[in-house]
Amino acid sequence: MPGFSDGDSIKFKVYGTAYGSKFLFSPSTTWLTGNGLFGSGSFSAANLTIRSYKEPVIRLSRTEVNFGTVNLGDNKTDTITVYNYGMTTLVVNNIYGSNGVFSSTPASTLIEAGQSKIINLKFTPTAAVPYDGNMTFNSNDPYFPNINVKVTGFGIPAGVPLLSVDTSKITFSQTKLNDTTKVNLVFRNDGTSEINVSAVDFSMPSIFSSNKSNFIIPVGGSVSVALRFGPKSILMYDSYVNFVNNSQNRPNLRNSEDSGYTNFLGSVAPTGKPYRIVLDSVKFNNSVVTGDEIGFFDGELCVGSVAIGDTGKYNGIAEGRGSENGLPGFIEGDSIKIKYYSRKQYSGVITNRFLNCRG
Repeated sequence: MPGFSDGDSIKFKVYGTAYGSKFLFSPSTTWLTGNGLFGSGSFSAANLTIRSYKEPVIRLSRTEVNFGTVNLGDNKTDTITVYNYGMTTLVVNNIYGSNGVFSSTPASTLIEAGQSKIINLKFTPTAAVPYDGNMTFNSNDPYFPNINVKVTGFGIPAGVPLLSVDTSKITFSQTKLNDTTKVNLVFRNDGTSEINVSAVDFSMPSIFSSNKSNFIIPVGGSVSVALRFGPKSILMYDSYVNFVNNSQNRPNLRNSEDSGYTNFLGSVAPTGKPYRIVLDSVKFNNSVVTGDEIGFFDGELCVGSVAIGDTGKYNGIAEGRGSENGLPGFIEGDSIKIKYYSRKQYSGVITNRFLNCRG
């Protein structure tokens, strides 16, 4: 009669139904008693693990959806794609939100193997507050039966302009007399109606100015404004600018400051051949004030300068001789000499002192 032979390996086959289809499975085996051979001991015991590899596999195109701002009484829709990377039909039993203001269409669906479907997610705020929660996708994926998608949104009253702008102090770079430096400031409208900036008022309009005196910011849009600094005297300026506007939050006031200095040493004009010089430690033999000047020399020619401030470190540009345009500048290989100019006066003459420095 046919049967097993002592010492042969014991193998298992399981015939069963998985995901609506019949399969013959070869399970993985963990032996509890015996060594997996026929005739070993009086009996054998084992645990069997069966995986069909036919299960549906759910994947989502996004893990987070931000609806932004939505007017009360309105709603906003966004989409997410559900994929089935498995071998059998994916059954999405339910799609539900942890907060009643978030919903989906459809709320359940079937997705065949290798296919995908687009799900509409909707945000309908009921109060003028921020919302956050999860949309849960419940399915027959045995390994990920519930997947959460983070959802956020902000309900706001209809017709509210909200202005967003950096309100930290504006600091211009040190600027020579009769020169101008500028800083760009970006205004953004995060509200639901347009913002009208009707005036840009400076406390020192002869020193500070802008390229726009009034402007409109559309809903969801932004406007860049160039603020300009043109010093008239050698001193530190501390001023403010007021943006008159109709936004609900109205961040009007901005402080601005910086110092002006003059080109005492008569540095050459830019030649198109800049060379950076960094002074990481400076010690002055005589008193200096903000707005005095450090100069870089090739012989007696001042080829660059930087204003003295309160940092103790300086970063300036020297101009090389223009080989094509003939503009004066340093000659490569010449020694760099550094001097500073102080406004300390002796009989009305501004003294010129040498600078001790390293770096």
